[in-house]
Amino acid sequence: MKKQLVIVGIVILLLAVGLSGCQEKSSENGDNNEPDFYTYENTEKGISIEYPDTWNKYENPQQVPGVLVLFSSPSAEPTKTGNLMISVLDLEGYMDMDWFKDAHIENLSIHPAYSDFNIIYEDSAVLSDLPAYKIIFTFTQEGYTWRQLEIWTIKDNTLYLLMHQSDQAYYDTFTDIIDQMIESFEIVDTSEQNGIGGGNDFDKLIGTWTTDDEDAILSSVTFYQDGASSSSKGDGTFEVSDGELITDYYDVGGGIYTFEYFFSDNDNTLTLTDVTMGKIAVYTKQTSESNDFDKFIGAWVKEETVSITFFSDGTYSSGVDGTFELSDGKLVLTNLGDTFDYLFSDDGNTLALTNIDTGVVEVLTKQG
Repeated sequence: MKKQLVIVGIVILLLAVGLSGCQEKSSENGDNNEPDFYTYENTEKGISIEYPDTWNKYENPQQVPGVLVLFSSPSAEPTKTGNLMISVLDLEGYMDMDWFKDAHIENLSIHPAYSDFNIIYEDSAVLSDLPAYKIIFTFTQEGYTWRQLEIWTIKDNTLYLLMHQSDQAYYDTFTDIIDQMIESFEIVDTSEQNGIGGGNDFDKLIGTWTTDDEDAILSSVTFYQDGASSSSKGDGTFEVSDGELITDYYDVGGGIYTFEYFFSDNDNTLTLTDVTMGKIAVYTKQTSESNDFDKFIGAWVKEETVSITFFSDGTYSSGVDGTFELSDGKLVLTNLGDTFDYLFSDDGNTLALTNIDTGVVEVLTKQG
């Protein structure tokens, strides 16, 4: 989690030395003080945004890890440059806006890149017609005072984070343009662009579903993000079209099946009605706790000191020894009675634990 939440700390350290060597120059607009705007689209990540035609554009800049695209105003002096950075990060495990806000601000406040960190504005906001959160803060670095704006939202377990940073003395110079860029930012439906169709319902289907109904056409089925599917009828494909789920299993004994579908129980229950025979079956979505259990196994460190070690027999060691379990999406240290929300990131190598009772967040890194 720490790598994702404080990614902007890395950005600032690198941005201050410039981005020479990877510039993609936009067209110049002469002496016109009102620039025209280009539209940047990234269909893979499902975003679009307008940016001034006089600004430079950098896609996946090596100097700024984790940033999908960076726009910057032309200037020979880095401290007088305005910019807007966009990160689109897939989150492992469920994370709501409040959780991210608290963890992110805490990490910013303790990050060594942000000396004299001070929030001067924070409030709820709107980004691409979705609930969002916005903060503006100042900090010092190498003798300069910087001001940074961040606004983010979370959709379908994906974080969309927009960041603007400049020398505080020149911050107001870019306010109008940055506001216009943020206002133009849109999150688009990539499933329809990829020909899969179905929008949000497609995403809800992703995962493994099982039923106790012995007469169900599909006794179990797994749907994948790329439109593939595996089931008791074999391997195949699926799509959502006109409110119906269409599966095509091409193995022997498979076939094409069309279902009307209905989600309930916070999208954890799926009812499928076969449109040909009228057969109804109710499915339950399988949780990832069994896979998460394996992710915990090993030693986890904080500030280069081993904090806790989890073992495959369900025991752990952390100053005191005890047992642990995963229940209802939470980590429970059974002998202590402590319960934590948990979130894996960085391919399972970073673990964020939030104590349910105290709200304290700890970010741990898996020892190699």
